[in-house]
Amino acid sequence: MPRAVLAVLLLRANEVVSSDQLVEALWAGAAPASGAKGLHVHVSRLRRALAAGDSDQDGERLVTTAGGYVLRVGPEELDVQRCERLIGEGKTIPEAAKAIEISEQTYHRWRNQYGGMKANDAKRLKELERENATLKRIVADQVLEVQALKEISRGNW
Repeated sequence: MPRAVLAVLLLRANEVVSSDQLVEALWAGAAPASGAKGLHVHVSRLRRALAAGDSDQDGERLVTTAGGYVLRVGPEELDVQRCERLIGEGKTIPEAAKAIEISEQTYHRWRNQYGGMKANDAKRLKELERENATLKRIVADQVLEVQALKEISRGNW
């Protein structure tokens, strides 16, 4: 699981990824009751692995924030960052992929699998999902009230 945490954080490099987002990603919506505690264990293991691999000797690579975690990554440290820069400079996807020595399929897999959704977009999506769930409960309550009123009006009270 530390690898999964790393993957999610790398995809949102230099952005705060909330604990809720990480728990959701790790357990695909079916997190155990101890999901938050499990996340802390996996983050701790990831920190040890980064330190052991000389990727984070000063402990500044993976940072805990009030909102979650940030994996600090330097400019163009990741292939996907370099590819995005090249595309932003006007290169085509095939040209950019060739320049960083990846296949076009790999680039498209990154984009399709990880969607390029920014943290703010993911946060807004979660807010909309919660709002939708609330609205569904309200509608269900109204349906029950209407049914109850019909029963009362028929004298079935």
